[in-house]
Amino acid sequence: MSSDMHKNTTWHETLRAGFIEPTLAGTVRLDEGVLCALSAVARHVRTSEAVRAYLTAVPKGPGTSCPDSPIEELAKYVEMQKGQIDKHDPYLTVAFLKEFIMPVFAFEREVILRAVENCADTRVFERELFALCTKLGPYYDTLWVKWFSDVVAPYQARTDDEQSHYHRTVLPQLAPQFDYTVFSYTDDTGVTDRQPLATKYPQEIAAIGELLASARELSRQESEPALETYFAALRDATQCPTIDRLETCWEHVDRAWIRIPPTSRLIPVHGMEPGYEHPVCVSPEFRLEVRTTQAQEDITARRNGSIEYARVLRLSPHLVDAARNHLEQIDIAVFCSSIRSGIALNMRFSGQAVPNRQEVLSEGGRIFMDAANNERITGIYRETFTEHVTQKTARTFAHHITPEIMQIHTIDHELAHPIGRTP
Repeated sequence: MSSDMHKNTTWHETLRAGFIEPTLAGTVRLDEGVLCALSAVARHVRTSEAVRAYLTAVPKGPGTSCPDSPIEELAKYVEMQKGQIDKHDPYLTVAFLKEFIMPVFAFEREVILRAVENCADTRVFERELFALCTKLGPYYDTLWVKWFSDVVAPYQARTDDEQSHYHRTVLPQLAPQFDYTVFSYTDDTGVTDRQPLATKYPQEIAAIGELLASARELSRQESEPALETYFAALRDATQCPTIDRLETCWEHVDRAWIRIPPTSRLIPVHGMEPGYEHPVCVSPEFRLEVRTTQAQEDITARRNGSIEYARVLRLSPHLVDAARNHLEQIDIAVFCSSIRSGIALNMRFSGQAVPNRQEVLSEGGRIFMDAANNERITGIYRETFTEHVTQKTARTFAHHITPEIMQIHTIDHELAHPIGRTP
């Protein structure tokens, strides 16, 4: 693609050029259809000559919206948010995610929504919830971009010494573990203009609140009481205008979320984890996860094995019992991360054990393994392994790095969290 062609073709058009819609048989289940749609988009983006040509021609580096990284890594990131792109400049990073990855997510949602309509066992309630969550995605993306630019980028742009100073001076003025505010900071003035997201970003929050109210009403009409309670709590917390009430509101969301039963095929997910982008500020996020039946035998065996491992570690009987209680109350499954937004622009989880509030986790929680991401990262692990060993070692062992092995690795890793957090 020449520079002139790049100027005359939008990224939106480039992403969709030559895309072949996945064909779903009449017997395809919802989780299979969503995974098929995700795979079709990823395969198209990975193999599209138009996408690579566009990424090659676009201006890069300071003053642009694209990092000056190898085309291979940019293409990987566009496909699965896993490429080794240059993220040293957080302002350039957020510009890239806004200009390039937000349209990828929009494209992905379109394809998924069409697939959901064609799955054999999709309930009317599930179709309508998917449609609502598809509308939520862009608002959460925009909210995250603004929040990252205001809160995270100024922090990440600091040197190591400046970040240490920030930790000593700023963090004590925020919530100790889970902060849901936006603020300004300078060394001279300290923290100023601290306010909830609801008052800082009223347009996005109002739109999100309206859609969450619709999700609540839909859940009520379809006799889904746990989801009705959850969406009500999420709306209240999202629209909370008072800093002093934020912790109480969001803890209530976590408690409502863990009460969504393991029989529910669709699991909405809000932002629950600080630390990935800012030490204590919780990144805005919304996902809709689709439960699969994958790896159930492995999960059961690993869950039981984790308790035995706790004994091998010679933990006290009290701690072993506490670990068992934790794991027995946690819903563990492989999911398809279908509707992604917010922090998902910046990173993709292979697995996740949430919520992080220990007093809530002691009552219940959920461990996710991402089916689509598991397939994609297998190749990355093989490449990394091959780069750091001899050719003979690579020939001998690389083929053992399979999606099944990667899935077991993720299960083991996530199961260790509740034991590691045992009081």
